[in-house]
Amino acid sequence: MMKKKNLLLVLGLGILIAVVGLFFLSKRGNQSEIQNEEELSLVEEKTTEEQDNELIGGNRDEHGCLGPAGYSYDEEIGACVRSWELDPEQRQMIQSAVDYLGKDNGLTVIKVEKKGDDNRDFVFFQKADLSQVKVEMNGNNIVRVYPIEADQLEASESATNGSGQ
Repeated sequence: MMKKKNLLLVLGLGILIAVVGLFFLSKRGNQSEIQNEEELSLVEEKTTEEQDNELIGGNRDEHGCLGPAGYSYDEEIGACVRSWELDPEQRQMIQSAVDYLGKDNGLTVIKVEKKGDDNRDFVFFQKADLSQVKVEMNGNNIVRVYPIEADQLEASESATNGSGQ
């Protein structure tokens, strides 16, 4: 009879230890899942932040040039340009404007308008901070520089395209 009691006691104790062990193992597994979910959340959050910091249209290079849009940095000019769009006279005019504005402003040439009725040229730039300026020129001389709004640039493009120029 004593052997039967000892056997039941040992068997009961073994079952108790097994149940407690399984309980702790399941808790440890849940913590691991929670940690993995937190890590995944951090990765997803970082990915979202990185996407928010990227500009639409592609990545910019070390000079701020938007390569996928065809812009590359021109060392001589000191700005991001679409070189195939520029004739030598425009290149000189842009270089004068960049020298005036400063090469360290991360400038991108948006558009060049050649002489109007009053013999003025205009160079439109976008700065690294995404603000835009219009430089009014007479030859290679700066006449005036003023900020422009994006909608003003679009209206100017529409007027130019509509006039057949």
